[in-house]
Amino acid sequence: MARLLDLLQASYDVTPVEIRSPEETPFQRKLNYYCKVPLLLLDDLGVEKMTEWRLEKLDTIVNYRYENKLPLVVSTNLPFSQMSRRIADRLLDKRIGKFVVLSGPSYRTDDENY
Repeated sequence: MARLLDLLQASYDVTPVEIRSPEETPFQRKLNYYCKVPLLLLDDLGVEKMTEWRLEKLDTIVNYRYENKLPLVVSTNLPFSQMSRRIADRLLDKRIGKFVVLSGPSYRTDDENY
């Protein structure tokens, strides 16, 4: 998740030599890719440093996929109550998807009380 937003933000600053339309900027191409790719997996949603700009772009991606009923898989340790309300509403809409809660000890440690 953090890498996706880093790449998206970095492409926003790139100024191509020739631009025929706003849809042809490196940023817009990347944003369109994440919106339209056949299956998008967002790993560790909530661990990235979120700015207003990043939240807006994440919302754009999630909302596009929601409106167009495109598959989206999200993993997160973040409770839905701590997510953007708009994003959480789309992820929790049972009419077009489902969510699964997985719990257990961390596989990164042998300590079961971790």
